[in-house]
Formats: sequence, C-alpha cells, structure tokens
Amino acid sequence: MPLIDFTIPASPEAVGMVRRTVVPLLVLSLGLTEEEGENLELMLSELVTNGYLHGCRKRQGHDLGIWVAVADGGRLRVEVTDPALPAVRVQGKRLAWEGGRGLLIISRLAADHGSERDWEAGTRISWFEMDIAALRPVDKDQEEESTAAGSSSDPEPVRPVNTVALAARIADARPAVTVGTIGARPITAAA
Repeated sequence: MPLIDFTIPASPEAVGMVRRTVVPLLVLSLGLTEEEGENLELMLSELVTNGYLHGCRKRQGHDLGIWVAVADGGRLRVEVTDPALPAVRVQGKRLAWEGGRGLLIISRLAADHGSERDWEAGTRISWFEMDIAALRPVDKDQEEESTAAGSSSDPEPVRPVNTVALAARIADARPAVTVGTIGARPITAAA
C-alpha cells in the first residue's frame, strides 16, 4: 500500500513543490533523522528534476507521478514516473558539464536504485530505496538479549511500523483523488 501516490504538473516548479510538501510530510510521519530527511530531499529532487528535464520539458501537458511506499527490510521506496522511455544512466565525472551528476549522487546515497520502462504505457519509472532506521524490523533475538542483560546503554530496539496506520495518517494529512493511471498503477492527485 503506497504512503503517497499522486501526480504533479511537469514544470520547473515541481521540484520546489515536492521539497515543500512531500519531504516534510514523510520526515514527520516516518520520524526520519535529519540525515535521512536531507538524503530523501536530495534524491527525490534529483529524480523529479530528471523526470522534468528528460521526460516532460519538450512535451507539453504531461505530468510526473510520485509514488512512495515502505519496501521490505525497512526501506523506503520512492518512484518518479515520466513520459520518457529511454532508461536513465549514471554519467561519468565530466567537469565541463553543468549537470549530469544527479544519478551519481543517488547511486552513492541510496541502498538501491534503478529505472524501468513501461512500453505499453509509454513511461519510465525511476526509483530509489533508502534504509530508514525507524522502519527496520525488530530483531527478536537482539531484543531478548538486551532485555535479559538489563543494559541501559544499549539502544532501544526499533519498533515495527504499522504501514496501514501510517498510510492512513498520511492520507488524512493530504487527501487525494484518483486522476488516471501511469503504467499499471492508478495515480492520484491532491483534491
């Protein structure tokens, strides 16, 4: 079940809108650390920028899809869908170029990342996954050892996340309505 699922009009302002709305909502809802919040903001901004520049800038009337969900193993999966079909690739270091380093940054910060094509829908999905401390499952053996030892210096184990309740909190904070589909998933937008 996605935590966030909506479209935004493809424009240069899309990156700022995502930074002002999606990132703070996820930071507060998931209890991200400052570093996790900064990394999320940077990587999501890069994907939205790439989606606009390479997928929508020359094609009027297209939207970018933003989809965020909790993946297996305590990871947050973030996807940006745009109407470009070529797969994205990490550029080498070319100092003379002004851009081209966004995916290099993502490759360094993300636990995993990639790009998929949906030929039928005529879209590309660029994505990354990042490890989130508050989403990691509790290791039962480690929790029992910590409790048995009675050590107060050990960090408290992270509680498992109820993703249904978390998705409901986010939905309450940002109501959405379905506006269409990108690929196989329905896409929603703010009401």
